[in-house]
This record gives sequence, C-alpha cells and structure tokens, in this order.
Amino acid sequence: AGAINISEDTSGNADLVGASVYQGLAAVFSGDLITLYSIDVDPNNNAYSDSLENTGTVAGKSIVRYGNNDLFYLDYTGVRSVQARQGTVAPYVTDAGSPVDPFVQDYIKTLTQAQLFAAKSVIEPADGRLWLALGERIFVLSRFPDAGINAWSYYTPGFEVEAFARIGKKLYASASSPTTGLIAGE
Repeated sequence: AGAINISEDTSGNADLVGASVYQGLAAVFSGDLITLYSIDVDPNNNAYSDSLENTGTVAGKSIVRYGNNDLFYLDYTGVRSVQARQGTVAPYVTDAGSPVDPFVQDYIKTLTQAQLFAAKSVIEPADGRLWLALGERIFVLSRFPDAGINAWSYYTPGFEVEAFARIGKKLYASASSPTTGLIAGE
C-alpha cells in the first residue's frame, strides 16, 4: 500500500476522478490534468513521470484503455486519446473525436452536470469499437486502420446507460428500468 501526493508534482489542487494504465504507467485524471506515474511494488519507488495539462475528464468512467497505446476519455471539448508521439514514447493528446466533437459539444450543453459526470466507456468485444455512453446516446468509434476506416456514429437506445458489462463476446448495458437493456456483439 502506498500514497502519492499529486499536488507535490503539479501546480494547484485537483479533484481526481479516475486512473488507468498507459504504457506501463499509471495515468491519473482530474478535470484539466493527466499525471503519469511509474508505479513499483515498493511504494517508496513510485515516481512522477510526466503530465499533460489543459486536458482531462470529469467523467472517470469514460476513461478506457484501447489496445496497448491508446487511452480514450471524455473531455469538455469532446473525445480525446492519450497516445505516444510517433517515433517516441512521449505521451500527447490527440483529438480522436474531432469529426464528431462539434456534435458532442452541442449535446453536452443539453445535459445536466450529473449526466456529464456519469458518462462511461467500454470497448465492444465483437469488433473492438469504442462505445461512450453519454446521456441517452451511445457514441461509437469504428476504427479499423488497415481498412482505412475511422468513423463515428451514435445510438439512441431510449434510456441512459448506468453500467456496461462484457461477458464473452457480448456486451450488456443496464438501465434503471428492468425491462430495458441492450445487447451487442453476438
């Protein structure tokens, strides 16, 4: 067990909302900062690695790892991804959602703060698509680089997703009503 005081490595105070693994590092998210740490079994050896300022998320469940080199999350400006800069291991933020960002930004304006904070992401198991549930919409990134496909779409299932569950090659979404649900990836 150990603790890291992020305020020692960054300026100011930040409300931490989530964390994930990024290229063997711990990526710790706040609303406008991502801080990367090297984590060791001995907490005394944990070390600050890098930080990405002016980006982050207020929706901790929107953070999802995609493969070994991508970390997607919902930012106020849209869908973003932390990747390694080509030819280096230095992290940088890409505008993975740029084709859909204006649409997402307009939609975010119609949501309550609670709906925004409750956004959640999952990687759909059958085809590996990114799903981002936000309010009553599920934004879907279909990214197949070898086929030259990088496209966004969205579903309107008629309910707000409370949780996703991956079981085998199926994806389940739960809602507050027991009669509604969504199955994908058969």
